[in-house]
Amino acid sequence: MRFPKPQRRPELDALRGLFLVWMTLTHLPTRASEWTNQPFGFLSSAEGFVFLSALLVARIYSKQAA
Repeated sequence: MRFPKPQRRPELDALRGLFLVWMTLTHLPTRASEWTNQPFGFLSSAEGFVFLSALLVARIYSKQAA
């Protein structure tokens, strides 16, 4: 059975891209890493990127599982 291809959500792709840039800034040995390394105290860029990636994978495969 063929499933329709899910529509891309550009806002989620943009947010994932932002997390990648944020992760890069965190790991650079510059003064920018002081501002980007967990500025909210509870969320890191890696956690946000992994969460969004898992959310997008779940959207794709949950339709196939149903």
